[in-house]
This record gives sequence, structure tokens and C-alpha cells, in this order.
Amino acid sequence: MGTNVSSIPRAIRRVLPLVALAALSALANVASALAQGYGGTVDDMLARGDIYLSREAVNEAISQFQEARTLCPTPAQLVESLRGEGRARLAMEDLLQAAGLFEQAAEVSPDDPRVPDLLFAAGSSSYRAGNTARAAELLRRSLDNGPTPDLLPQIKYRLSQALRMQGRHQELISLLSDFEESHPEHPFTPNILYTLAIAHFDRSDLQTSEQIFRKVI
Repeated sequence: MGTNVSSIPRAIRRVLPLVALAALSALANVASALAQGYGGTVDDMLARGDIYLSREAVNEAISQFQEARTLCPTPAQLVESLRGEGRARLAMEDLLQAAGLFEQAAEVSPDDPRVPDLLFAAGSSSYRAGNTARAAELLRRSLDNGPTPDLLPQIKYRLSQALRMQGRHQELISLLSDFEESHPEHPFTPNILYTLAIAHFDRSDLQTSEQIFRKVI
């Protein structure tokens, strides 16, 4: 039994798609292997960075987070990489660079649920670095991005401190006027009331200031 010569082109045509598919699959596997790099996948590096941070090996953590960004991470992974390095820079008291990394992370994926937290971290780092104007801007953005109820009082308190340092007393009063009602029995309430009393005092509203001070006492 010999092969019919006229049937060979048809057989080849049947086989070619399978060959092509196998070749594409092999190329995809090679690309995936290359994307992993010598240190593993992006997730491996992010996990390793977190471990180094927990052990206070800050420089090693930074190296892992930076390397993760060279491997075409997804937006979520990129956010985590920038956030991780920001935390490491914060541990080194490199406050302005930490603030920049947190802000960059917040801008990567505007719909990421971590955006309010990232902007809060950026604003708090800027405040600690003495840049109160930038801190107020970042904290206001955090407030406008729908933070979770547990984060909201922290943002308001830190923002009120930044506003007070700039002498923006009316903005501060507007921000904190309903704090006690909105967050009853919150641990920050005495600090908030004190800050509010000082703001009224600085605006020469001594009667209101005295009333709030008495409430604090």
C-alpha cells in the first residue's frame, strides 16, 4: 500500500496548523520563562521583598521591589512594588522619596481600592518631612477618594494638622466641625477637639474656643 501522491498536499495542510500551534506554545513558554528573570516571578519578588522588610533588611527589600518592576508586572503588581519600596524608604526615614513612591503607586491604577491608603501614606510622609502644603493636597485627595470608615478619622486628623501649620483655620474648622458627631467615642476625639479649639482661638473666636476647651477637660 503506497501513499497517494495527490493526497500529500491535503495532509500537509491538515498538519501545518498543529505545527504552528505547537511552535506558538513553545514561544509562549520561552517568553514566560524569560519574564520570570533570575529571581523568579514578579509575585516571588514581591513576597521576598515583604519578607526582607519584616526582617528589617531594607536594602534587600528595595532591590526585590525594584527588580519586580523590570519584569512587566500587572497594574496591581506594579502598585504593590511601588508601595513596598515606599514602605522600605519610610523605614529608612527617606520621607520625601517614600511620599513620591506612594503617590506614584496611587496614580498607576486610579480604581485600585488601595488608592486612599496610598495617598494617606504619601500625605503623612510629606507632613513628617515638613512639606505641609503638599501634605494637605495629598490628604485632601485621599479624603476625596472614598477611604474606608476606619481610615477616615486618621486622614481628617492628619489633614487638620497640616492645615493648622499653614494657618488655614477656616478650612480646619469646616473639616472637623462634625467629627464628634460622625465618629462618636473615637480615640482621636480629644485631640480633634483640642485642635478645633486652637483654630477658633487663632481666629479670635474666644467664646467658642473656651467652650471646646471645657469639653476637652
